Amino acid sequence: MIGDVRKVRRILDGHDPADSIDDTAATDRAAVLARILDTPGDPGGRGRSQSAARHRSRALWLVPVGMAAVLVAIVVTQFGLPRGAAPSLAQAATPPPLTYQAEAGTARDALLTVAGRIRASGASTQSSAGNQYVRTQSWDLSTRIDGIQVRSAVLPEIREVWRAPDGSGRIRTTPGEPQFPSEHARQAWDEEGRPIADPADETFPAGGLGAMYPADLPADTAELAALLATGHPAENGPAETLVAIADLYLEQVPPAPVRAALLDILASTPDLYLQGRTVDRAGRPALAVAVDSAMSGLPTRYVLLIDPTDGRLLGQEKTLTTTAGALGVPIPSVISYTAFLDAARTNDTEPPR
Repeated sequence: MIGDVRKVRRILDGHDPADSIDDTAATDRAAVLARILDTPGDPGGRGRSQSAARHRSRALWLVPVGMAAVLVAIVVTQFGLPRGAAPSLAQAATPPPLTYQAEAGTARDALLTVAGRIRASGASTQSSAGNQYVRTQSWDLSTRIDGIQVRSAVLPEIREVWRAPDGSGRIRTTPGEPQFPSEHARQAWDEEGRPIADPADETFPAGGLGAMYPADLPADTAELAALLATGHPAENGPAETLVAIADLYLEQVPPAPVRAALLDILASTPDLYLQGRTVDRAGRPALAVAVDSAMSGLPTRYVLLIDPTDGRLLGQEKTLTTTAGALGVPIPSVISYTAFLDAARTNDTEPPR
């Protein structure tokens, strides 16, 4: 979280057009707006459009839809809008949806079958020694709506976390290749100089890398369910359980008995249904279960992608289902995903080989 805040500050630094407006003018919205719109732009119009789009008194940031994830996972670029042109809603690039193949049975039956397979394998609790290493690729929709045309680029981000038992660790993030809703948007991005965030690499002293969950998780289903509910209260609705499980996997590598208990908890989640079989964004076969919820403010399908052989969480997806509100994206649209690419115990602070 510390690293995310610093990246946000770097992105926004120096882009507040209201910084030079005196206190008297700032109380007059008409004067503020006139001042911003009169701000001279560069020959390509970039200065004018960015100044207006970043006016902090009127703009609404929607970041990100559903949960506070990695803001820098999408780089939002504003392109020039000629004066007098009609404003439009955001045109946001979103990842293509996964395709699902129908699967017989219920989500509960499918998950309990996998949990039983894990327990029958006799896999024991792994050692708690060494660093927890987790590598993910994520993307979250973040756009801005203030009556000015905005286009956005999908920019997946690779995030690697090493977490030691003493709370020290390392977080390394690497932006991915941007994707665009149209060739025109790509050309505009190129003309803007491709403003991609720089990779980041931070280290943390003992106690500096906070965690939501303890390193030694209980394998008892009831105890584990109570632990998950501590930070993700049940009154938020069934989707909160899916978010809690994804958050756990972001921090550590659950051993086999804990994975089985997590599947027990997921199987008992109200309103959970079986989405079907699919291939995730890393090309791996997955079993998809889902809950529909509006807890984020918009009707959203929360999906977890489970490895059908060992019960590992392979991915989390969020998709708008019936309305996009003011976001200006088609329905359905994927607004967030996290692919869990690698997880291991290691004594090193470099990716396991």
